Amino acid sequence: MKKTAYFFAFVLLSFLYSCGGITDPVPTQTAFTVTVPSTAPSTAKVGDALAFAVNVAAPNTLTKFEVRKGSSSIGNVPTFTGATLTYNFNYTVTAQDAGQTLNFIFLAEDAKGNSKSATYTVNVTSNVSLITNTDVRLLNQGATVTVGTATGSFYISAENRVQNTAEADPAKVDITFGIVTLQPSFVSPDARVANNLNVGGKTGWTRTLFSTSTLNFDNVTATELNNVNPPTIQNLVVQNVVVGGVYFFQTTGNKRGLIRVKSLPPNGTGTDVVFDIKVIK
Repeated sequence: MKKTAYFFAFVLLSFLYSCGGITDPVPTQTAFTVTVPSTAPSTAKVGDALAFAVNVAAPNTLTKFEVRKGSSSIGNVPTFTGATLTYNFNYTVTAQDAGQTLNFIFLAEDAKGNSKSATYTVNVTSNVSLITNTDVRLLNQGATVTVGTATGSFYISAENRVQNTAEADPAKVDITFGIVTLQPSFVSPDARVANNLNVGGKTGWTRTLFSTSTLNFDNVTATELNNVNPPTIQNLVVQNVVVGGVYFFQTTGNKRGLIRVKSLPPNGTGTDVVFDIKVIK
């Protein structure tokens, strides 16, 4: 009797399997996840360091991990030892990021072509401001006489200070004025000697690059200045500046600003130039 019962049980189970009534258990596949921590800041300011761990778990051995800022690749992992990864993300917010919404994309792929990504978004506040100084007056050729408010041809933009040749501090001066080939010119401090302008025998001058600009001097913002492509290395002198002309500059320390000329010496033989200037604080 028992043998008959076992036989019928076997037949019933075979029937159920054949009809799909009973199925073998399907192995559980690891979910593909790329996780940015919820504690990652949603806002930042220039100079902030964004740092956190991104965790990755893949169904199969990882073969690729890349970090993109917008459409630009800014990081990757070259080798992998398994299906999980902890990536320590680090990014310092730059002045060029001010006022922008930044999107960082973390993209992972595994050995079977599966892929997964996560996007981290952070809003950068525009915490940079502009300092405006008006009626700055510089003398021609590093003269030591005084004309109006001018005492020399050397200018420290960060301090709004004019110096003569004897006073000039090579480590701080970033804008100078002189007549170059009979043309009124703004000259990088380290280019004065090459252009036959007086430096009082001092060395170690800073470098400033110049270019003409179409930016609106009255309404320009720090963000606009930060978005200007840096002048080339050849732009150590901006010659034949004109009244009303607007000129962009970038110093050795990457300080950026804008100059607008208000008056000039006539025919390249006068004594001084007067300009307004805006500098990123």
